Amino acid sequence: MKRAWLGLMLAVGLTGGCRKKDPEQVLARPSGKRASIQAFLDTLEAREVPESVQSRFQVKMDSDKLGIHAPPLAGGLVVDQPGRMHLAVMAPVTGPVLTVTSDGTSAAMMNRQDKEWVVVDDLDELLSESLGSDFGAEQLVGIFVGDLPLTDEQWSRATIKDDEAIIRLDGVAGGNVRVIMDANLAVPREVVIIDKKGLEAVTATYEPFMVVDQYLMPSALSVQVPSVQLQLDLRFKSWQPGPVPASAFNLEPPSGFDVMTVDAFLERAKAKRTETEGR
Repeated sequence: MKRAWLGLMLAVGLTGGCRKKDPEQVLARPSGKRASIQAFLDTLEAREVPESVQSRFQVKMDSDKLGIHAPPLAGGLVVDQPGRMHLAVMAPVTGPVLTVTSDGTSAAMMNRQDKEWVVVDDLDELLSESLGSDFGAEQLVGIFVGDLPLTDEQWSRATIKDDEAIIRLDGVAGGNVRVIMDANLAVPREVVIIDKKGLEAVTATYEPFMVVDQYLMPSALSVQVPSVQLQLDLRFKSWQPGPVPASAFNLEPPSGFDVMTVDAFLERAKAKRTETEGR
């Protein structure tokens, strides 16, 4: 059930804000040039990632198990590392229908249709129990912006194969994380999180990164969560580095919403699915 909650966290996107013309994207294409480990580490050290950034994107979600079959919808993302983010899926007229918010320690999901407010008191603990890896809130948020905040010692374990740097990190509870990087640009191509049962819990795949000021930011991200049969495809329209409003990470439930735990929410969702299938 905890892995299903992780799937839900990865299944939603943010407030769209005002509609603006999308800037023309300049993509940093892979060179295919064979790299050395030292050149990769030097490029990695020199690469900057904004700690605070906002984005607009289009999102397509599909999951039989979660009952999600949505057409492409507008979305966005607000990030303030370490570990703070706000995501939402936007209906064309009525605004956000699903949101996920983390203040770096706790998290909450809002389901407007059923007026549900689902609370996670300790996000790092949830991720550890679900995945058995060293990934916490900061690393999870980093996946969305193409940043993996690992230590120098962890990065030094990478091996080079042609133009890719490959690293595997063993978790404290039996899981592990496999990362494939573009060794010349020092940006991720694929992140696979293996849970403590040896199953692929989350796979994130990136398309070429776009140039935004002095930063390289994802142009597209696909996420698969097999435990909930989730396929999530995001195409980023724009990135705006800079300060973000602290109010974006507010965890106060809206008036009139049912506040519940993750387990209670998943039990309710299971009952709804059983009732629907029985009709």
